[in-house]
Amino acid sequence: MARYLVSDFPLEAHEFENNLWHHIFERGGGETPVRFVYDTQNEEIVVALVRGGVTLKDGEPEEWWAELSPDGAHDVQESVRDNRGLAEQAPNLYPDATFGLIETDELPDWAGVTNAPAAPSSLAP
Repeated sequence: MARYLVSDFPLEAHEFENNLWHHIFERGGGETPVRFVYDTQNEEIVVALVRGGVTLKDGEPEEWWAELSPDGAHDVQESVRDNRGLAEQAPNLYPDATFGLIETDELPDWAGVTNAPAAPSSLAP
């Protein structure tokens, strides 16, 4: 088993072919795209970013991400743990125990939050 599960969404991929986790943070709320690294050995989120939006740069779409609050990261972490537990209990119902996340032993470049794409200054929250 790989050390990390990664939720990521490169813009060049077709939206239906992404490995991005969509999370519902509150009852009745919509799904929010979240980029994160989950450590499978320690069963915890290493870093979590929420998509803040998409801007155009030189006519090309460019995403920007913001660090998720500690409460939000904890909520995502609990959701990943719960889903992994369900997959272990009923593998016939959940054949993809990774839930579409990328399995890897390496941290992605953006996982050091300082390397994450920054929000445009005019759009920063």
